[in-house]
Amino acid sequence: MPRKQYLSDFQAVAEQTQIVGILNIRPSDESGQFHFDLQLERDGPSYEITVLVSDISDYPTEHAYYLMGEDSMPKHMAATFERLSLSHAGQTLKELLQSMSDTLRSLDLEGDTPMPDSQPEDYEDYEDGEDDDSIDDFDEAAFDTVPTKVSSHSSTTAIVPATPRFQSRIRADLMLAKSAGFKIGCHGGLLDGLSCYVSVSCRIAKLGVSEEAMQAWQVNANDYLILVMFFPNGYRSVEDLRMMDTVQQRRSVKFSVGISHSNYKPTLDEAVKAFNPVSVEDQAKEEAARASQGQSAFRGFESCFISRPLNQLLNDRLLRLVFYREVGLSWSGAEQFYNDHQGMQYGFSEEVADDKYMYPEPDSTAYPALVTQDHIGDTRRMRDVSFPLAAMQFLLRHFVRCTEFCLVCHCKLDTDLEAIKPYVCEKPLCLYQYMSLGFGPSIEHEIVTQPNVVDLLISLCHLAASSHGKLEVFPVGLGLQVPPIWPLEADYPGAAGSRASKDKSAEFPPRPTGYNAKFNRATLELLFDSNDKCPVRAGDWIVFPKSDKSETDLHCRIGSTNYFPTVSVSEPIPSYSDIEKIRALTEQKASQTKQRKPETPAPTPSFESATFYLYDLNFDEANDVWKRAVIIQLLSVLPTVMEMRKYIVETSKELSSWVNRISPAAAGLLRWIIASSRACIFQVDDIDSAEGKKVTKAENRIHGMPGWMQFRFAMGAPDKERRFLQEAKKSAEKLKPKFPTIFAWHGSMLHNWHSIIREGLHYNYVASGRAFGDGVYMSPDFHTSVGYSNQYRSHPANALNLAWPQTRLNISSIVSLQEVVNAPQQFRSRSPHFVVQHIDWVQTRYLFVKCFNPEIKLDESKTAPIDVFHQDPTLTPKGETGARIVIPASAIPRSRKTDDVLSRNAPKLVATPLTSSFASSFGNVFGTAGTSADPITLDEAKKSKAVGTSADPIDLDIDMDDGASIATADEDREIFKEDSPPPCEPILPQGKGKSKASMTDFAPGTLDVSSLPILAPPSYATPGASKRLLSDFRTLVTVQDVTPLHELGWYINPDPDLMTNLFQWIVELHSFDPTLPLAKDMKAQKITSVVLELRFGKDFPHTPPFVRVIRPRFLGFNQGGGGHVTLGGAICMELLTNTGWTAVSSLESVLLQVRMAMSSTDPRPARLVPSSQNMDYGIGEAVEAYRRACQVHGWKMPPDLLETTQDAQASRF
Repeated sequence: MPRKQYLSDFQAVAEQTQIVGILNIRPSDESGQFHFDLQLERDGPSYEITVLVSDISDYPTEHAYYLMGEDSMPKHMAATFERLSLSHAGQTLKELLQSMSDTLRSLDLEGDTPMPDSQPEDYEDYEDGEDDDSIDDFDEAAFDTVPTKVSSHSSTTAIVPATPRFQSRIRADLMLAKSAGFKIGCHGGLLDGLSCYVSVSCRIAKLGVSEEAMQAWQVNANDYLILVMFFPNGYRSVEDLRMMDTVQQRRSVKFSVGISHSNYKPTLDEAVKAFNPVSVEDQAKEEAARASQGQSAFRGFESCFISRPLNQLLNDRLLRLVFYREVGLSWSGAEQFYNDHQGMQYGFSEEVADDKYMYPEPDSTAYPALVTQDHIGDTRRMRDVSFPLAAMQFLLRHFVRCTEFCLVCHCKLDTDLEAIKPYVCEKPLCLYQYMSLGFGPSIEHEIVTQPNVVDLLISLCHLAASSHGKLEVFPVGLGLQVPPIWPLEADYPGAAGSRASKDKSAEFPPRPTGYNAKFNRATLELLFDSNDKCPVRAGDWIVFPKSDKSETDLHCRIGSTNYFPTVSVSEPIPSYSDIEKIRALTEQKASQTKQRKPETPAPTPSFESATFYLYDLNFDEANDVWKRAVIIQLLSVLPTVMEMRKYIVETSKELSSWVNRISPAAAGLLRWIIASSRACIFQVDDIDSAEGKKVTKAENRIHGMPGWMQFRFAMGAPDKERRFLQEAKKSAEKLKPKFPTIFAWHGSMLHNWHSIIREGLHYNYVASGRAFGDGVYMSPDFHTSVGYSNQYRSHPANALNLAWPQTRLNISSIVSLQEVVNAPQQFRSRSPHFVVQHIDWVQTRYLFVKCFNPEIKLDESKTAPIDVFHQDPTLTPKGETGARIVIPASAIPRSRKTDDVLSRNAPKLVATPLTSSFASSFGNVFGTAGTSADPITLDEAKKSKAVGTSADPIDLDIDMDDGASIATADEDREIFKEDSPPPCEPILPQGKGKSKASMTDFAPGTLDVSSLPILAPPSYATPGASKRLLSDFRTLVTVQDVTPLHELGWYINPDPDLMTNLFQWIVELHSFDPTLPLAKDMKAQKITSVVLELRFGKDFPHTPPFVRVIRPRFLGFNQGGGGHVTLGGAICMELLTNTGWTAVSSLESVLLQVRMAMSSTDPRPARLVPSSQNMDYGIGEAVEAYRRACQVHGWKMPPDLLETTQDAQASRF
């Protein structure tokens, strides 16, 4: 075992090894860490050195060491430590310490390397017994100008030579990621070819995730999502990785995903711990130490809610998926191919020929461009791909869309269910791993922070299970060993009622075997016949059916069997699951609290005959009827939520440690109920953690609903809120209502709410009829909606017949409050009910629960809140009292608020057709041109880098370095600085690159822009298209900056003063093959470039750009010309029509293919007209030529072509 070998090696070096300068080797309090004293001279100072070993499970082949010294250590020694800290991968502890001793003692006091004869006398004495080969290799690798080797153990993963070309590649890769909108950080010897950490990050606010999803995921808008890449043997590019086998690839790069509340990158210590996780015990010690020093909880780099599955996905699959994409697969196609061929031997190139994998990525306008952009798809050659950028884009794909993928197998979920929390697919193995491996939420955290929510979830599950078939989804795959129902079924509503069914599926399994023994209730002992074999084991759970001696079933855990035939058991737990007991318990609860009966004296110890049954039945093998009955039984023996909460708070332990009170089966069921709830529910009525008293958050309560417990409620995919707002915007632009949305009630019977919370509101099933058509039924009148949930309202005690016995809430009715797009005239029906057929038009905001418990006192304010969300006065919902409800401003996501929301004054918007009321309600969330949330105007970008809100910032600065974020550290800025241009393939200065004179005669930046038809931004400019174009523009500029001009062949001026309209690009093609007739004609006429105009329509990127030549003029095909340039100057290519265009086509590939077509000599080469006839093309003749070409070839023209060219024709030269 690696850990055992590590411990053995440590004991050996600590007790037996004598290494010069290494003294007092001792363990640390933390696992995988130790200390020693470094004393290089006999009478010299000593320094304490700390060594942290990463990945002990990989020792002694793939681990790494991290060395930290005292602050008082000499600078040259500290610098050596920093350089060597990450360079000992694959060495044993003895080799590490010996190499350190030799390396550090070879330096003199000034840090220089002395002559050999200046070494201490005792050095030669020690060398005699040691093998010098590994030491010599290490010295050479450590101090050579270009490190080449880590150790004798890692020849296949050598340190990368730090050549200028290697450093240029690092800068190019990281600059691409930076230009795409991400923050870059690093630790270690990145540019020196040594082990290093590279981080790529962005703020959560940039991802287009709703505030409800952020709450459900426990992240904040200002948090950074960080991808940390660890390169143990030096940075590796895509080209490096593709030359390795799978084992080498995994050794060369590792991934870790986390969240930081304070910085855009982890500290070095945090990065180390990310790949060498701290044990629970060590973490508890750190937290206790901070608490003792009065420090607040540390909020640096830490795991997020799905870090573990994301880490598994990235480390296991990313590299394979990246190389699948080389043949043209999208991310979706590559993942489907991977999932279809796991564990199979196949010929990859042959298999991907199957069209089912060759499909584009589904386009989504609900997310910003930062999330949807595809660097690999936009890059022509795989070797030019920035690996950090590609990895980060893949991470974002699975982070923001985490609810669309299984958290265990990572397959796309085959369901239309939209959820706000991620979950697993229907495979039993995935559910088992999700629960057993800790991928799900912490039930302890939920119980402590939201006890009312947990009580609500358990109660609704119990109600559904008790309501004859309403519970249809079960915790299958968890391996639950549960008690039998045969001797107990009369006590459980779900079992007794269904037993009468004639359906064969209602039949119960064979009667289980009961065991006879004598039970002493006072001493908690079972006495068996001495001739019998012990039928139980320590830790087993058993149940005694109720009898004359016991009013209820009794469940307990087997303690010790060491003294068989006497077996100890835990205190029996009564199961109050029968109807009469529930009612009696409820009626007596208040009196029992106030007047406690005197304790009954302990009975005289005596053994009485008893029969018990083991928890030995497999839950998965039962039919649905039996499963429901078992769920009722297991829930009936759970403690109350407040009892569980008290245990967690007082012991600081997980519920699984409460072994004598909660059975493994009940704990697994409880975890499933909480984890499988994919809605976001937050209790408005909270519980004070210190005193356990009711505290009402009055500012979040909706006024006008006295006596109802309130919960904030959100359901749907993470982009559901954005889709809802987009639909509201569309409707408001068309109908121009004074208020963009309205509110309405929805009621449903209690047993339906378990599925509603899991699946959301939809109309897939009929519960109460559909007299007014398909859709979600709602009403502005409370009493109408509550009528559909009043099954138990007139007699609340009847609800308790099916209630969870331990509930504190005692729910009698539930209704929800929805926000709806204000378009009643477009509803399926508007009278007597609102019937909304579009799911994206409905967004649930609140859940109202009526509790039949006199102990619950809601501290409700009699006055309405001051900060309110204004509603349409003609459609404001009425509450239970008949008065209109008042909704606090806090009920609406913060991203929709401006300073004008409360006063109802319209903000100053630019070019918006919306009414002031609409703008006031929705603020800047829709990205209207000129608003601060989604600015598109280019001239404004030059005035302020940090334009926009934190919810959806769009920064037009070329750096796009998250202007409102934390400043980039100096060490990270140094990455992008070059001391001198490298001798090979120089990186060109931005926008001013020029290759050798012999390579090209093109001079960038010399085009007379004033002679070109520059247009103002079109009226159809939309935020979505603008973001995509801005992203593509930056990508092209980045590629242009790092590619020699003569190789690139095209040029676009990056000057923002010239790029005033993102929907019109001017591009120059140049540096054609000098042997081409076109190049000869250009040289004869002293023309250095072909000037193109690219125009983008309103439907881009779903439609192609219109590409034409402005100058010079080409000979038409009938005149002997070619090069795919029509008589009117339009480019004749299928790619530039709707027939050949795809939304994933990159503009870099467009320019490349246009240039290749223009250079083609088949069937004829391109030629220029004589200089005397060389005049610019007009837009009109280009459009007509384009239309003719499409008609001749049968290509489909873009539907937005007319609108695009109309704007153009209106501004002819």
